Amino acid sequence: HHAFTIIITIIMRSPPSNRLAAQYPLMILAFALAAASWNAALAEAFLPTHPSWSSATTRSFKSSPSSSRYDFLSSDTARSGTKCREGSMTVARTIFPDDLQEEFQIAYQIHRPMTLSSQQAVPLLVLHGGPGVPSDYLQPLVQVVPYRSIVFYDQLGCGRSDEPQALEAYSMDQAVDDLEQLVQHLGLRQFHLLGQSFGGILGYEFLKRRAERVANDDDNSGMSDAAEVLSFTVS
Repeated sequence: HHAFTIIITIIMRSPPSNRLAAQYPLMILAFALAAASWNAALAEAFLPTHPSWSSATTRSFKSSPSSSRYDFLSSDTARSGTKCREGSMTVARTIFPDDLQEEFQIAYQIHRPMTLSSQQAVPLLVLHGGPGVPSDYLQPLVQVVPYRSIVFYDQLGCGRSDEPQALEAYSMDQAVDDLEQLVQHLGLRQFHLLGQSFGGILGYEFLKRRAERVANDDDNSGMSDAAEVLSFTVS
């Protein structure tokens, strides 16, 4: 399979424009090509050759006795001495046909949490592929992106996050809502955004929504408290 890598830098300080909307069809095509590269191909091409992955690294999956989901096992983070803070946040979903409001937990990890608010080494927020794949396969990024905080989270239905059975709990709009809520929950003021495969589509929809808000807000009062996305990388 061919690998498609797209690097897009979006400076949110720039004046509002319609360029993002005008390029929408082209961007969707580009992200479709990027999403066509298998997550397994990334793992095969990158993980085994990375110096932090030794032959002793456990790269297997085990099923939790209390869950049908799988946990990715690796001791690399512990051996590297990188501090990691784990947490979760609550998201709401309306479940039909009774229109019941149910709450679910989304799990996240912050590597090097002490630098989360740094302005010199702005944190990196990572969006994993799938849908349905946990974020663990991207965690070797911690070894190759030094000094800054790196935030991983498992999208709803993936990895350590809750797995609603109702189909109406899943949609692109709701996934963007979750991402916005995570940014607010962590108190991020500036960050870099990286989306792998499906995560690139999610990241684009996130930025598209922000751009539409700016375009519809003449005095930018609605975006005054919004976090600033310094760059967006898709692979």
